[in-house]
Amino acid sequence: MNFEELQVIWNTQDQRPLYAIDETAVQTELWRQRQTLRRTWFRWNILPAYVAGGLLGAMIALNLLLVAFDASNAIARRAVALWIAAGVALLYFVAATLRDRQQERRREEASTGSLREELERGIARLEYEIRAGGGVSGPWRAIPLFVAASLAMWAVADIMGWSLWLPASVGPLMLLGLPVELWRHHRRVTRDLRPRLQSLQALRAKLTNPAA
Repeated sequence: MNFEELQVIWNTQDQRPLYAIDETAVQTELWRQRQTLRRTWFRWNILPAYVAGGLLGAMIALNLLLVAFDASNAIARRAVALWIAAGVALLYFVAATLRDRQQERRREEASTGSLREELERGIARLEYEIRAGGGVSGPWRAIPLFVAASLAMWAVADIMGWSLWLPASVGPLMLLGLPVELWRHHRRVTRDLRPRLQSLQALRAKLTNPAA
């Protein structure tokens, strides 16, 4: 049973009592839809952050090792300080991302097996994705990553003798991608997430008051 078939059932509750529905099938489909949402969210929102953080962390660690053996001049010492600052900003970004993941896991702890609980989890999942992927929260969460990248590029430019316009442009260039991401999220909310949320809210209303 797919999501569209479930919606047809929910929209005909006046002719078909709720107890006539196979609750196990409905609950299984709700669980499947929630897992699909989680995988999509991870692929588009969490995995890129892990990849970017991992690459930046590897670059910082490698350069710290290379410069640590030549810390006798002022430029090398300044570069080490910049890479350490970039590492701190990156650690903050990673810690914030892991904290969000832990909060997400706590919201989706082992279910007691009831249809109503699975329904509430599905609604909470959709509300979280609608809220967390757009607005001002997304850009604010990415700021530590932008800072870490800018500091790391500043250290590289310092060592190589490049113009400081390069590190100064890293943050703004990364910020240019935010409008595209916000548009993508708005499109997904309008076409997919909000219709799903409205359908689940309608089912919850019927579970709460079958005679309505």
